Amino acid sequence: MSTLQAWAVGLFEGEGYFDTHKNRVNLGIEMTDKDVLDRFATAFPGGTWYERNRKDRKKSWTYRLTKKSLAIDCIKTMLPLLGDRRAHKALNILDGIECN
Repeated sequence: MSTLQAWAVGLFEGEGYFDTHKNRVNLGIEMTDKDVLDRFATAFPGGTWYERNRKDRKKSWTYRLTKKSLAIDCIKTMLPLLGDRRAHKALNILDGIECN
């Protein structure tokens, strides 16, 4: 794991999320600091960008890895550095994928 990826795991630990729906894995982060999110995308490339403009809030960006193989690779790379709660969620996602 590179230093950049280790940094990205720390960012994900605080700001990221896992989501599954109909055997689809989403791994993403939403924030208002696009430069920080760009760095995460450099560590784990291949995702999709979404921009959100709201009248009552600052513009935000979401970076998501939705391609199953990329999301699985990212989860497996991050797993050794994730805290207990997120590691448990990651393992449940990986187990669910293997069962399908």
